[in-house]
Amino acid sequence: MPRARRRNPHIECLLVGSDMPEHLRRLCKNGVIPIGYLEDLAEIFDRVRLTVAPLTYGAGIKGKVIDSLSAGLPCVCTPIAAEGLDLPKTLRAYIAKSADELAALICNIHDDEQVNEVSGRAGLEYVKTAFSNEALDAAMLGVLGPVASPQPTSDKPQS
Repeated sequence: MPRARRRNPHIECLLVGSDMPEHLRRLCKNGVIPIGYLEDLAEIFDRVRLTVAPLTYGAGIKGKVIDSLSAGLPCVCTPIAAEGLDLPKTLRAYIAKSADELAALICNIHDDEQVNEVSGRAGLEYVKTAFSNEALDAAMLGVLGPVASPQPTSDKPQS
């Protein structure tokens, strides 16, 4: 955030997450506001122009990235945060490998209304395409194969 705030001193970072240590809360300053755990992220999503997932470890698809995109919010993330997601080109552009890249992307998406809108729409379309019931059904069919039709039952005992 110090790098992003050097570019735009008005940007604030709302730090959201469960089990936030008290010492981390005390370290927050210069536009970093500790929120902590929220039952419903919608109240945060209504307050921000983008989200950031600066993960350095983890496995599998990161729900926080999908949650952001499904709310119509662009998400700047590290390669670990984007892991497992087959993001379209528009959204792959928001994967950053360094603090300087993260800061530049945060400021660009925050400050440029058109970039923000295009990114938000791309995220919504990606979630609709990749995580719809139809897409999930097709993925399961690919993994499990076609489901056999149930055999008709008969009242006669089997011999």
